[in-house]
Amino acid sequence: MASIKYDIVPSAAGWCVSCRDVVGPPYAQLADAIGDTLFVAERLRLGGRKVAVRILELDGPHRIWRPLE
Repeated sequence: MASIKYDIVPSAAGWCVSCRDVVGPPYAQLADAIGDTLFVAERLRLGGRKVAVRILELDGPHRIWRPLE
């Protein structure tokens, strides 16, 4: 079974979603990036794929990856 990982990362223009080293266009709002990514992930899961979604949060100099469901 294929495994797909989506990462939501901050960018200069807002938030971007990356998957398999491909970065999509920026979202101005984090909520929109999360909503669209979770929507796609759920459709893939219904099709039998294993999908992970995580968001990169910056806490000063620290990077924290938080999984989303």
